[in-house]
Amino acid sequence: MEKQIFEEVNVINMDPGKQQDSIELFEKSNFILNSSNESYRLLLSALDLDWQVEEPVYLRPRWNQKSEWVYHFILKHRRMGSKKMITTRHNQEIERFVKKEGWEVEKSPGKKK
Repeated sequence: MEKQIFEEVNVINMDPGKQQDSIELFEKSNFILNSSNESYRLLLSALDLDWQVEEPVYLRPRWNQKSEWVYHFILKHRRMGSKKMITTRHNQEIERFVKKEGWEVEKSPGKKK
């Protein structure tokens, strides 16, 4: 399923019909992926497909491993208004991307990073 998502969603220049199909596939997906690289690619693809990140971005300990941290990105589609969440593991690449975009980060338990 994850591979199918990227084959469908990660296309920059799509015709409108295919783009709508990709948006629907994106909305039906689970979004909590094991590889932070895949999650990051899904986030970038979603941003290309007219989704926007709603601030703050949440930085939380992973539920089953307190030593590992994850980002929770709440996304809202600009035209349709629907909301979804993408979760990625914390790493340097995603941290740099969040800083570059200037998004506010709320670090658990409720402290601003």
